[in-house]
Amino acid sequence: MDSPIFATPAQLDQLICASGQLAILDLRERRQFFREHFLRSASIPLGRLELSAPTLVPGRGTTVVLIDQGGETDGLAVMAARRLRELGYADVRVLRGGLDALKAAGRVLFSGVGTLCKAFGEWVAETYRTPFIGPLEFQRRREEGEKFLLIDCRPYAEYHTMAIPGSQNSPGVDLLPAIMEAVGTDQDCAVVVNCAGRTRGIIAAQSLINAGLDRPVLALRNGTMGWQLAGLELAYGLRRRLSGPGPEALARARTAAGAVARKFGVRRLRPGHLLALMEERSSALGLSDSLFVFDVRSEEEYALGHLPGSANVPGGQLVQELDAHVGVFGAKIALVDDDSVRAVMTASWLVQLGWSDVVAVSFEPGALAWGGLAPERATGGRAPDYVWPRSIGPVAARELIAGGGATVLDFSPSRAYRAGHIPGALWLSRSEAFRRVPGLGPDGPLVVTSGNGRLASLAARDLSGWLGGGGLLVLEGGNGAWQDAGLGLTDQGCSFLSEPQDDWDRPYLDPESPREQKEAYFQWEYDLVGQLAQEGSLSFKVYG
Repeated sequence: MDSPIFATPAQLDQLICASGQLAILDLRERRQFFREHFLRSASIPLGRLELSAPTLVPGRGTTVVLIDQGGETDGLAVMAARRLRELGYADVRVLRGGLDALKAAGRVLFSGVGTLCKAFGEWVAETYRTPFIGPLEFQRRREEGEKFLLIDCRPYAEYHTMAIPGSQNSPGVDLLPAIMEAVGTDQDCAVVVNCAGRTRGIIAAQSLINAGLDRPVLALRNGTMGWQLAGLELAYGLRRRLSGPGPEALARARTAAGAVARKFGVRRLRPGHLLALMEERSSALGLSDSLFVFDVRSEEEYALGHLPGSANVPGGQLVQELDAHVGVFGAKIALVDDDSVRAVMTASWLVQLGWSDVVAVSFEPGALAWGGLAPERATGGRAPDYVWPRSIGPVAARELIAGGGATVLDFSPSRAYRAGHIPGALWLSRSEAFRRVPGLGPDGPLVVTSGNGRLASLAARDLSGWLGGGGLLVLEGGNGAWQDAGLGLTDQGCSFLSEPQDDWDRPYLDPESPREQKEAYFQWEYDLVGQLAQEGSLSFKVYG
């Protein structure tokens, strides 16, 4: 195998300043990434590289720079470079010295989840002076009889889990048409928008303001977490959803979205042009640059029919967590809807985030229900299926294990392993499977498993490099097939061969998280704009 191409921090800066597409991938485990990372990097742990890279970096012609902690010649990034070249990526480089070299060069590093988008949310609130209302003031005024329409803009599953009493659910960019239907001509009714914390509520409230909604719009300060911190009770299991818009409300929303498109310079693309572009990328032998096609409608609408080759990320979630879905700076992003509202509203935010090559594509109502619009591989294809040549079925595996001659190694996410694993199974991070693991030797057969067995097949290949492949067996269908065969999993007797670093607790998703953790989370968000200014390499775009 050819030696990897190394890049220095200075050369990385040059690539960032260039106009081409660039993916910077951090190969460390997610907990390590969330503790500190380079702002422009996307997290793809080495253990999930083959599964995640084709989604986050769909164009095999994209320039890719790989980062690990120290940039060793036998480190994670070098191993990842070999795998990516096998997958067909043509321009792969390893950052010499890794994250440690960036720190030594004085670069500002960031912590947290979705850092870029959350920094953007704080910037939006500061730049456009998004109006807030505190939970205690809101509750007092509501009790005094003021009219409020309280909208929870999170996905329905989050809302249903925990919500503010009296709220109704309308996720993200679905808000504008639904709000216009809900408030009608009642000028006395103000709109208050909340999420779990800050970002989604800020973006949703400011979206309504940008669209010129003719009544007061406020973001509920710090969402459901702030509600709890104020000593107020949450509700659980709510099912109140705003109804869809009628023809008049939808027409008003389209007019408002058109004004937003003009104000923020949103470019539109005809559906036929998008289909031709997807077809062109599909036929480019995998060496095109990266194109992302996102259907920003609801999950329910997407499930009923969608453009093949598109991924479903409702607009509000895409603005909240763009870095979890797009691993390439400078990539072309096409946003798809069928109402001429949601794609435009989402695009208006990506433009302000600094994305110069984003387009809104609106299909005719009902057109996306047909499944034959474009090739499935149009955006770069799926990860290749690798099958380890030696496998074993669940019943045969149980007999082998019962005989005492086999070790079971589980590569599932650590949270899933804790929730249920084959009795006696040991857990190992796939990122550690490339190297010799203390306590794990070649004696006796080794049954390798994971949730559906796919990750186990990839891990078996890595293990064979130092264990030898003779005794390696992959459990067919993984733990799912084991259960389907009527064999039980257990949550007892967890045994870890490496430290689990693949998980990260998010206080805004857990109503039982300690007060100190919630307060620290908000302080982290408040500080992001200043930290971003100190970092200095990114600039958001101001309009109006």
